[in-house]
Amino acid sequence: MLDNSDVMLFHRVTGCPIAQGKFYLQNLSFEKRFKMIDALQVAHQSGTSELHDPLEDDPDLQPIFEDVRLQARQEVDREHRQRMIELQNTSPKAADLCHPGRGLCHQQWLVMKRILREKYGIEWMTPAEMNPFIVFD
Repeated sequence: MLDNSDVMLFHRVTGCPIAQGKFYLQNLSFEKRFKMIDALQVAHQSGTSELHDPLEDDPDLQPIFEDVRLQARQEVDREHRQRMIELQNTSPKAADLCHPGRGLCHQQWLVMKRILREKYGIEWMTPAEMNPFIVFD
């Protein structure tokens, strides 16, 4: 059951319209909703509007997150370089547009999510999942 105070907290922290916030929260699984509300409370207390998975605040997990973040960055950078080489050979103009690496944060988060789940059994929510009304590039 969704509590109206949770919807209002979502609205206050994120600035998201109340009806959209309610719809979003209602459609989360119980576990994800619990995690979201925890993150909202932390954000509200600290005065920030960008949410992150509360698991990242666990001191025992911080070294794992740092290591996985580095692994994911290296994997995504390697794949991006390879794609850029292939694209440069087939379409140099398109390669110029993609060169800065736009959108790579999403790929990095997906790789992190996979590694955390497969290697550590950790179900992590990406910044995009935690902040559904923010457009990340």
